Amino acid sequence: MKKLLSLALALVLCLTLAVQAAAAGNLSPEAVYQAMTALKDDYPEGMGWTNDNYYEWSGGIYSGGYGCAGFAFMLSDAAFGQLPARMIEGDVSFSDVRVGDILRINNDGHSVIVLEILSDSVIIAEGNYNSSIHWGRSLSREKVESADYLITRYPEAPAEPEPPAEVTPRPDVPSIRFPDVSDGQWYAQAVEAIAAGGLVGGYSDGSFGPGNQVTLGEFCTILARACGLETYSQDGMWAYGAVRSCVSAGYIDLQDPEMAPKILNAPIPRKLAISAIQVAGALRQASAVDFDRIPDVDGTDIYDVFILAAYRSGLTQGGDTLGTFHPEDSLTRAELCQILYNADWTQPRDGSGLSMRDIYQAYCQQGLAILEEVFG
Repeated sequence: MKKLLSLALALVLCLTLAVQAAAAGNLSPEAVYQAMTALKDDYPEGMGWTNDNYYEWSGGIYSGGYGCAGFAFMLSDAAFGQLPARMIEGDVSFSDVRVGDILRINNDGHSVIVLEILSDSVIIAEGNYNSSIHWGRSLSREKVESADYLITRYPEAPAEPEPPAEVTPRPDVPSIRFPDVSDGQWYAQAVEAIAAGGLVGGYSDGSFGPGNQVTLGEFCTILARACGLETYSQDGMWAYGAVRSCVSAGYIDLQDPEMAPKILNAPIPRKLAISAIQVAGALRQASAVDFDRIPDVDGTDIYDVFILAAYRSGLTQGGDTLGTFHPEDSLTRAELCQILYNADWTQPRDGSGLSMRDIYQAYCQQGLAILEEVFG
């Protein structure tokens, strides 16, 4: 199959995915504040701003806003980029307000955005305040808690994922015990079974590290072991051979495995991992699930096809009670073991012989029907 990406694009892809996966957890108040106040030079105190001024927003709840809403949306985009917004209606708690949140006040008549949070008040920025831009007005705790609603773009912390209901214990599979994996954890049986099969091991101190992020190099090493592919180190890169094997087999869609060590050590996003496991495993357990079932997946990304197939085949039910997948988030060692365990993949076996691009191109031509053919 003709390669579609250059090495440079491959490196950018890996780094971008890793950065996006980490971004949601690194939205510090200082960084959000600096991003918003960086606009002061272009939109200074007293500059005219009325309901004639419109801004097209990236938050997703509204397409955009005029006047005070538009100005708040503009600062919000400067701080949060493409992160989706959430509206919190009902009583607003002062303790829940964060820098960068938008408050709708004055009986649903005015929008402001929070710049700083003090002990009993907040400092705001606003447009269309006396027909102009204003930085630095204070709102009391009482005024904040009387807001009509709050809009935030800080992601919700995903609920701890639960194992799929159809997964049942398999007593015929031997187990390996780790001191940091107790019987009461949702991933315990999966970790022990995958380790017993030789696909993953613990650390030198005997621990497993279930919450540790899986790097690209670690993931390719585990997948190569699972498919009986070659693994070796070269030029100081311990996972060089595993990455090369997974790329050559078409499981990982990168142009060239000869990457810098910092790329190999970048956390692998969930969407890249779930696609590689399915392409390598040729899973066949389809059920009736469509994109409407998954809140943050709509079929527009190349990886969305594989995320949908993962839901259909029972590999995952999502990362929270809404069934959200969180495609850009990093994958933990516990999650990886649970996915492999759900696939009944506890020991090495042959891969599928298909590539990710083969399946995606077939999907573009045939739609969802190809998932029935490839995955069951």
